[in-house]
Amino acid sequence: MDELCRMLSNRESARRSRRRKQAHLSELEMEVAQLRVENTALVKQLADISHKFNKAAVDNRALKSNVEALHAKVKCAHSLFHIIFQHVETML
Repeated sequence: MDELCRMLSNRESARRSRRRKQAHLSELEMEVAQLRVENTALVKQLADISHKFNKAAVDNRALKSNVEALHAKVKCAHSLFHIIFQHVETML
């Protein structure tokens, strides 16, 4: 009789263990699915930010080029003003 009780107890214990294992596996599968969704969102966010960064880098290079051109124009205007001013002084 004790052997029968022990056998039934062992079977029930094994059944509970399988249920716990299955529940744990289901939780892990749900976590994997959630992490995949999160990963997809992060990859998209990274792609968007990378695109914005690249656009900003292109814009920055264009602005730097414009600044250099404006500096050159100012330098040219300053030189021209200096030449005209000297010419006017010699006329007076």
